[in-house]
Amino acid sequence: MLYFFYDKVNLCGKWLESFRFLLLWCPGYGTGTERQVSIVEDLARAVNVKQVPRTTGTLSFLLFDSVRKLRDLQNDLHMASGIRVSDQTIRNRLRRENIRSKRPVKKQRLTNQHKAARRTFAENYANWNLNQWQSVLFSDESRYRLTRCDGRLRMWGRPGDKFSEECVQEIDRFGGGSIMVWAGIMYNNRTDLVIVPQRLNAVWYTQDVLQDHAAIGVGPGFLFVHDNARAHSAAVTRDFLRGDDIEVMEWPAISPDLNPIENLWDLLDRKVRNRQHAPQTLQELGDALKEEWENIPQGEIQNFIESMPRRCQAVIQCRGGHTQY
Repeated sequence: MLYFFYDKVNLCGKWLESFRFLLLWCPGYGTGTERQVSIVEDLARAVNVKQVPRTTGTLSFLLFDSVRKLRDLQNDLHMASGIRVSDQTIRNRLRRENIRSKRPVKKQRLTNQHKAARRTFAENYANWNLNQWQSVLFSDESRYRLTRCDGRLRMWGRPGDKFSEECVQEIDRFGGGSIMVWAGIMYNNRTDLVIVPQRLNAVWYTQDVLQDHAAIGVGPGFLFVHDNARAHSAAVTRDFLRGDDIEVMEWPAISPDLNPIENLWDLLDRKVRNRQHAPQTLQELGDALKEEWENIPQGEIQNFIESMPRRCQAVIQCRGGHTQY
């Protein structure tokens, strides 16, 4: 399917209308210029679209999901105007405007309720200063696999080399096992990295995590952040936090981009993957994670937490939608 993202007007899903902007903004060039210009003019007259000034950066990007969907769009255009536009014409015009195909960023689906909650949270905390954010303990869990294949590896080879031994990357179907970890960060402190055994449940979470680690920041103005996972929202957990007078910041669902520890998980993953000797067992993976966690400079954590005002502003600007964080 062909999607367009337009800065001022939401044209997502409106194939024909979006394609009119593309044709109007991309002038013909090279062999067949006169023919392409006439196509643009004829189509503009056919759909009665006013000339749009060329403004770089307004048309952000577009995605091709499959050739079949592109041909469906071509058929729609042909039925609407009687004009046939080839695949290559579209590609040429996109290259002319320096528009390249991109892989979509994968994010969890946000409903209107999620967006509203995210926007409300961002508006409530957008004006917080750094001193206020310094009293917040951001916590979360993350899972790390022993081996993985993220699809980013590419190789050069000749025709017929596809299944040669050098061109085959062997992987474990389930990643060779995985480890879940928990940790918390503050502006001037951090908890230990805790290995979560098997499945996370409320009893273990309160006894082995909160009781031993959540008290590092208890004091005036202290707030504790965790997401809405089942173990976090269970009655046992709520009772424990209430009994220890730990105030919990109300956190919007599906908002990892608002939690700076998510960026720290990515940093930790890169550090483990860049080790000279990669972990070969789950025990080695756990030891490597703990070692690299302790080696992360506190300045890195401070940089992530200092971005909280910008994160809130980004959520407000996109009306509760996805952000770059």
